[in-house]
Amino acid sequence: EEGNIKSYESMKRFIDAALSDPHIEQMLLQPYTAGSNLTTAWHRMVTLESMGSDNGIVFKIARVFRNIHKRKDPQGRIAYNIADAKCKNQINLATLFCGKYRLGEKLHQSRTCMVFLAERTNENRRGSGRDIAADKIATAVTKKNID
Repeated sequence: EEGNIKSYESMKRFIDAALSDPHIEQMLLQPYTAGSNLTTAWHRMVTLESMGSDNGIVFKIARVFRNIHKRKDPQGRIAYNIADAKCKNQINLATLFCGKYRLGEKLHQSRTCMVFLAERTNENRRGSGRDIAADKIATAVTKKNID
């Protein structure tokens, strides 16, 4: 596919315009045959290294459709699991807090702060992989807010 397309610029412009269409997610997940495999446009896209360019097509789609990376194709494969490393990185940047935390349940909320349980998702982590990502989320809780 990359050999057949000299530039992805026209595709990028199309994606930017199409993301405002309310039916684009359905279109991305519509099954079609690629060679001998039944897949979707989204699942095919995430397997191509060239689609994982910085702030490219995969990033933009994952940013708008926050859970599309969890969707399965007709073969039962989850898009994130079959994605190229560059595409996985772009999906993480688009969907994770600070590019590395998957937010869980809310543990605390005050007028100026929210604290969530967060799971660190980078592969080079140490420890249990579960952290509270409280720093940098909001301003410090003042004594007035605690009372």
